[in-house]
Amino acid sequence: MDKQWILCLSVILLSLAQAQLPTGCVITSISSPSASSLQVVWDPTTGATQYLLDVRVVNSTSSAPVVLTSVLNNRKVQGLRPGRLYKVTISAYRSFTVLCQSMKMSWTVPARSKLTLSEAISSTSIKFEWTAVTGAKEYYVVVLDYKTTVQIFNQSFTATSGQVDGLTPSTTYKCYVYSSNSAGMGARSGPKIITTLVQPPTDVNIMPTSKSTARVTWAAVNNVLMYQVTLSDNDDSSITQIVQRISATTMEITDLQPCSNYVVSVSSVNNFLKAGEPANVSHTTSIINKVSSISVNYDCTASTVTVTWGAVFGANSYKATVIDGTAAELNCTSASTSCTISSLKCGERYQVRVTAISDDCQSVSNTSTFFDTVPCAPANASAFRECASNVVVFSWEATHNTIHYLAKSVSSDGVEVQCRTTETSCYFTDTRCGLSYNYTVYAISTECNSEVSPPTIVRASPCRPENVLTLSDCQSDNLTTSWDDAAGAESYLVEVYGNNGDKYHCTNTSNSCVVAGVSCGEHLSVWVTAIAGECANRVLGQAAVTAPCSPNVSTIAVDCNPHSAIVNWTSSNGAVFYIATAQHANGMVHSCMSFQTNCIIDGLDCDQSYNGTVVATNLKCNSTITEHVGFTTGPCAPSHVQAVANCTSNNVDISWEHHQPTGSYTAVLQDYSSSQLNCTSDTLNTCEILSVPCGKAYDVTVTYSDGVCSPASTPINLNSVLCAPENVSASLTCPNTAHVTWVGSATASSYNVTAVGEDGDIHYCLTNSTSCQILNMHCGQNYTITVTPYADSCAGNPSIPQHFIAGPCSPSNVSVSTECGRSTVSWFPVSGADMYIATATAHDGHNHTCNSSSANSCSFTDLHCGEHYSVSVVAVDRGCHTEPSPAVELKTVPCVPTNVQVYPDCIRNTAVVSWSASRGAVQYSVSAWSNHSNSIHQSSELNCTLTSFTCGTNYSVAVKAINGKCSSEPSQDLVFSSVPCPPQDVHAWVNCSSDAMGVSWNPSSGALYYTALATGGGSHFTCTSSDDTCFIEDLPCGNTFSLQVMAHAEYCDSQLSLPVNVSSAPSQPQGLRVFLDCLTNTATVSWDEASLAEMYTVTAVGGDHTTNCTTSTSTTCMVDDDLACGVLYTFSVTATNSLCDSRPSSTIQLQTVPCPPQNVRSWLNCSFDTMVISWDPNTDDLNYTATATGGGSLFTCTSSDDTCFIEDLPCGYTFSLQVMAHTEYCDSQLSLPVNTSSGPCSPSNVSVSTECGRSTVSWFPVSGADMYIATATVHDGHNHTCNSSSANSCSFTDLHCGETYSVSVVAVDRGCHSEPSPAVEFETVPCVPTIVQVYPDSISNTAVVSWSASKGAVQYSVSAWSSRGNSTCQSSDLNCTLTHITCGSKYTVDIKAINGNCSSNPSQALVFSSVPCPPQNVRSWLNCSSDTMVISWDPNTDDLNYTATATGDGRVLSCTSCNNTCSIEDLPCGYTFSLQVMAHTEYCDSQLSLPVNTSSAPRQPQGISGFLDCMTNTATVSWDSALGAEMYTVTAVGGDHTTNCTTSTSTTCMVDDLACGVLYTFSICAANGLCDSRPSTTIQLQTAPCQPVNLSVEYNCASLSALLSWTPATDDDVEYFGCAQDDSDNMVCCDSLDTNCTIEGLQCGIHYNFTVLASDGTCNSSVSDTVRIGAGPCPPDSVQVRLMPQQLQRQVLRFSWTEVPCSDVQYLLTVTGSLLGDNQTLFDLSSHPTTSTAYEMPLPCGSSFLASVGSSNCGGNSGPSRTISGITAPCPPTGVTYNGDISSATVSWNASVHAVTYKVYDDSVPPKSLLCSTGSLTCSVTNIQSSHLAVTASNEGGESEGTHVTSGGRRRRRRSFSLNK
Repeated sequence: MDKQWILCLSVILLSLAQAQLPTGCVITSISSPSASSLQVVWDPTTGATQYLLDVRVVNSTSSAPVVLTSVLNNRKVQGLRPGRLYKVTISAYRSFTVLCQSMKMSWTVPARSKLTLSEAISSTSIKFEWTAVTGAKEYYVVVLDYKTTVQIFNQSFTATSGQVDGLTPSTTYKCYVYSSNSAGMGARSGPKIITTLVQPPTDVNIMPTSKSTARVTWAAVNNVLMYQVTLSDNDDSSITQIVQRISATTMEITDLQPCSNYVVSVSSVNNFLKAGEPANVSHTTSIINKVSSISVNYDCTASTVTVTWGAVFGANSYKATVIDGTAAELNCTSASTSCTISSLKCGERYQVRVTAISDDCQSVSNTSTFFDTVPCAPANASAFRECASNVVVFSWEATHNTIHYLAKSVSSDGVEVQCRTTETSCYFTDTRCGLSYNYTVYAISTECNSEVSPPTIVRASPCRPENVLTLSDCQSDNLTTSWDDAAGAESYLVEVYGNNGDKYHCTNTSNSCVVAGVSCGEHLSVWVTAIAGECANRVLGQAAVTAPCSPNVSTIAVDCNPHSAIVNWTSSNGAVFYIATAQHANGMVHSCMSFQTNCIIDGLDCDQSYNGTVVATNLKCNSTITEHVGFTTGPCAPSHVQAVANCTSNNVDISWEHHQPTGSYTAVLQDYSSSQLNCTSDTLNTCEILSVPCGKAYDVTVTYSDGVCSPASTPINLNSVLCAPENVSASLTCPNTAHVTWVGSATASSYNVTAVGEDGDIHYCLTNSTSCQILNMHCGQNYTITVTPYADSCAGNPSIPQHFIAGPCSPSNVSVSTECGRSTVSWFPVSGADMYIATATAHDGHNHTCNSSSANSCSFTDLHCGEHYSVSVVAVDRGCHTEPSPAVELKTVPCVPTNVQVYPDCIRNTAVVSWSASRGAVQYSVSAWSNHSNSIHQSSELNCTLTSFTCGTNYSVAVKAINGKCSSEPSQDLVFSSVPCPPQDVHAWVNCSSDAMGVSWNPSSGALYYTALATGGGSHFTCTSSDDTCFIEDLPCGNTFSLQVMAHAEYCDSQLSLPVNVSSAPSQPQGLRVFLDCLTNTATVSWDEASLAEMYTVTAVGGDHTTNCTTSTSTTCMVDDDLACGVLYTFSVTATNSLCDSRPSSTIQLQTVPCPPQNVRSWLNCSFDTMVISWDPNTDDLNYTATATGGGSLFTCTSSDDTCFIEDLPCGYTFSLQVMAHTEYCDSQLSLPVNTSSGPCSPSNVSVSTECGRSTVSWFPVSGADMYIATATVHDGHNHTCNSSSANSCSFTDLHCGETYSVSVVAVDRGCHSEPSPAVEFETVPCVPTIVQVYPDSISNTAVVSWSASKGAVQYSVSAWSSRGNSTCQSSDLNCTLTHITCGSKYTVDIKAINGNCSSNPSQALVFSSVPCPPQNVRSWLNCSSDTMVISWDPNTDDLNYTATATGDGRVLSCTSCNNTCSIEDLPCGYTFSLQVMAHTEYCDSQLSLPVNTSSAPRQPQGISGFLDCMTNTATVSWDSALGAEMYTVTAVGGDHTTNCTTSTSTTCMVDDLACGVLYTFSICAANGLCDSRPSTTIQLQTAPCQPVNLSVEYNCASLSALLSWTPATDDDVEYFGCAQDDSDNMVCCDSLDTNCTIEGLQCGIHYNFTVLASDGTCNSSVSDTVRIGAGPCPPDSVQVRLMPQQLQRQVLRFSWTEVPCSDVQYLLTVTGSLLGDNQTLFDLSSHPTTSTAYEMPLPCGSSFLASVGSSNCGGNSGPSRTISGITAPCPPTGVTYNGDISSATVSWNASVHAVTYKVYDDSVPPKSLLCSTGSLTCSVTNIQSSHLAVTASNEGGESEGTHVTSGGRRRRRRSFSLNK
């Protein structure tokens, strides 16, 4: 609860803290009013006393921050740096406390930039430059018209220069530049005033006046006094330009050179003598045409080139020039169209140009062609040999015009390898070790090959030494390594690396080497390196292993273990595993094997001495044996342990055997929780543990301790007596039943439950589970419950008594107490009740309940009103209910009244309340209340009258029913309203626009709606509203009204409010009059006086024009301002007072003076030679007069609409047009003059200039012409037109080719045409050639193109192009030949017709294919299984066929295909083939592709042979070399065994790891990197037999022989040899074809190692695992025993036996048996080893025994001899009693085990006297005292000692025997 309160308080405090956080502190805006200031505005912060403003440059430590304070929420920060990014932080403070903080980034605007350059570069462009300023992102250039200050241009730039275009020529501008960034614009720069240049002249023309002179003319430019003319040579920029200034508009040019292209430029010069941009025109003097086509024929063998070109008309001679990459030139001249140039350099690309030469002119061809000469021999060839990979990289410098290179290597054994590449190096990866190579290279081009480079000689690395073998002698420290000779090797280095950092090496020039002094236990890596010069070839041989080092035995730990020992030794280098042995003195050996440095030797005898040794092995060699270490096993553990539990005493008796004469024994009981109980014994073999806990499962062990070791017996199990059940619990189940449960006792079989009540009631329940039900228990009684467990043998302890209370009895003394709205039931409490439930039942059967768990009462809260209930109570305990108590009666409160209604009386201000009767009511109480008052009235009737209500108040009414002490709940509130109050604060106003009066008031309490009443002028007007406003419509003007308001409720109305007076709007003015003055265009308005008017306003509205005139008291007003002309105005008057305006008066309309006509325009009616004048009309009832003045004449026309006509105007004049409008009373002013012209006159000086594909007509301009139309007409009558609207020329673009046209021109002005000009003639370009055909020539890589003749053509030009090259030719015939056509290309051909200076459009393009290219990237792969070669290449196009050829071994094989692959089948094996591919089309074949070499599969190896090494099971296989083989793989398959051997060049291979006893089939496959050959024929080799396994030896001591048995590893037909070898290496063997044989002639007392091996007549298997068995002695033939007299209840037995014929024999006697005939009390005794043939051993009396003797020597132990049996003499009788007196008495005794006869002696005098001998247990004697009597028992083993008469009957004591070995 406290934690919840703290959490709640924390939340409240957090909420308060959040609520108190100040608001504001948000920067709302930052602006930069200047480059050095920022204006910062932020939201005010509640409670802040001041603000701290921190402004600092971002990422700058050199600028100090600006820190300011302010009490306002804005501040201007000065002194900042322009164009910087500032971090602005505002902090709000209350005293010294920071309330909040806000941060924003903002830039200052950049500083002012300065215009450094402003230059007019043309008539429409100005160039600017300005200084850069920090922080500026953009610069804005602003250009203003200097006169009008209108902004002409505004553009942004990111650089510091820019150009403004699109300006007006000869115009002065004022220019500024602004710097700008994201903060805004910086200050503008200082202004620059600049004037654009003058625009160039138009209509610049040049006309030749002679061969070397020409005249330039141009149109004059307004206000230009001087022009600049420039003449420049377009072909030779080195010729100085001629510049001349002139004031005229024409200029004569002289001294023009022939065969030149000139450009004449004319510029306007301004007043400052600066020229503007020029207008250019070109002029060409007499020229000779350029050579248009050039072809070359290069002879790579002679290093010459023949250049051929097309003839040029007018040329006398030609010069052909070739230029190489250094710009050096060679040339030849000729008067014909070809010449030859010699002495060409190799490896160059030459450019060819031809110059045509005439008498006074020469022209260099625009076109040129290129050709490449034969490449030079590759230079600086070098070879890099990589020793590691035998890769030789042969490289050279690149040569020009080279398709690819052919590099060649020739080995010292004559093998040649070629490498074709487009690179400048080749990787020769197939160099063979031990050889030298000669490398050369030459370049290959399309025509010729280069010379061969000088040879480069490289010697390959030496070959790898093969078949490296290293042998180690187990007995020495030498390693011998041998290998096969390696080709190319000069010497060898052997390196041997051990794992301990040791390194050994030796060198030799022969193929073997001996490394001495190698450490033991090493695994060594052996490397052999063949060395030749700086290259070496290193190979890793098989790993070498030396014999392991000898380990050292560190400890042999017995740790008291009687049957095992842990042997620990130091690790031995090189050991794979270790064998530890323990040898007994009798020769018995035990061993263990381990891969670690310890192991456990098991199976040892307890308390015995052994010698331990360890030897290490690596499976090939053994280490020397360690020194012997002696140890003794732990003492023997007790055996035959027995334990018996006593049910009544909870004690446990424990006994055991194998008693030792020294040390102590401890018996331990241990349960599963590890708790222990124990007892000890030093002299006896039994002890007793008292008070053992119940219900435990124990492990019983007996431990012997000699002070050092404590061996324990094998545990046995024991259960103690049963424990009492636990966790007994009883729960109540209905009706009055106890459910008893408990936790059971371990091993219990059943339970008895007893319940005893305090009133003597007893119940029993017997069950074998752990729960039980006890029925019919007495209510309210306290019972005692116990549970007793039972087992098979005894009962356990009863449980702790558990108390249980039965279910409760019914409650009594039930009573009911009633409070208003609540009824409480009470009763006497019932013992043990958890809860009580009271039930109230009504007469109609419904009921209600209440309950209580802690008190003896409960209350009903939901009983029905006005009811009679019967109440009873039940008690509940643990979910069970008692019988109900006797019932009592209960009455409830009356019901709430219903159907309450109120009837108000509006006149008396009262209300009557009525309701329906309530069940159980005696009288009623009525309550009425409001916000102001309350009242209560009583009534025994069903109604009541309420009085004294406040007006306009809502009352609530409720009724209660009463039945004496109690009243019901009030009825549901019913609300009604009293009479509403009269409205207050009434106001009124007049809506002047609608003659409506608005009325408002304060709302009245209780009112639903209102009525306003206005009285005045003898009339009444009303309006109603549900809110506090309403409007009275249509009030008459000029009256005063009295206004009152009444409120209405649902049933009643209020009284009227106090009256309010209000006036309406003034009355409408009448008698309106208007007069217009035409001269001044003013109007005078008058009217009659209006009622209630205080002021008048005259309004004149005409179209979009409105004007006013206002007067206070006068009824006349003059409208003299702003009357528009020609407008029909509507005049009205409005009267105004302080409240409203009247309605406007009736209107009068008046037309003002007409306006001058606007938009005067004209056009010509060409058909009637008439000018039509029109204008925009003013109104429909005006007349107009139009005048045209010009050419010294005046022409007029009149009209009543907007158009009139003037005829017979002379052509070519300009006229001024004006129009005047007339009304009946007034005339308008004249319209603004408009200039126009009459129809055009005919153009003059018509001429035609023809360019190719375009003919231009020019003429002298005609004044006033809008457009000119030129018409070209041919003889067949068809014609074409062109027109121009802004120039004195136009061009024809759709003229027919090859025609002669006649041209005339007409001028057009406003749609009227002049008379045509005189006609001139000209010719068009020739027509496009058609019927183009191409005939490719596959031999010469040329194509002949033909076509049909074109009209107007003089000669033809042919062009062909493709993605891989172009070709052209020219001809005056109808065909020509294209040369240097690239193979495998799609060419597009077109033809142009030429007629001198012009050529036609090209003909329709024709596509043809050239000769296919040789296929590229030829490659192949072999299908090795079918001897099929698949050849592929990169395809050229989809519609080609291909033929692939493979040439090799004097034969040619081929295949064809229509795609990019084909297959050659039945490829002969073992050959290298050269592959080439040719492409075919329908007409042509390509050249053969570059040859590619590949090889077929190698041939099948032959001559296979092999032999087997029996010792290693390794097969050596050899064969004949196979043609085409690079590698061989030998495969050996035998049954499930498969192994391989691979060699590269050798034809011999050694296959190791062959399985034993398997017939292997050997085959050989040759491989060459592409394919494997077919396997060779097979041979078979049988491997050596497998080692026999599971060898067992059965030794026969009698015959001194051993039967050997084994399991064969395979089922092969082999012979077996078994051998036995002693430690002196003497061996005895046997042989057999079966799996057993007998070895005879063994010597007794010697250990033999037995092995077996298998032999197939050729090879022997390895020997089997060794079995070591000694030739031990046989047991004695017979054993005898003699029993000595009994002493101290013990009897010595003397055993003897026959001697065994064997040397060094020892014997061991073993005696077993039972004590006193008890099969559970056994003994097992043995003698110590002895060489004697007799041994004495004591046994207890009454024992039965079995005895045998075994013999042993160094050869081993025999089995036991034949067993003999017997019994010892009985124990002395016990319980001897004497009944009688000295004269006659009866002696009796207890029986002794194994006794046959009992004897009674008198031993008072020696010798003792026999008194009685009997087989029974009694005997009668006379005349002898009891103290003189002794009783003995006897059997075949002898007679016991005597027992004297006891003084009385005593309990038989338990005897303990201690047996000594």
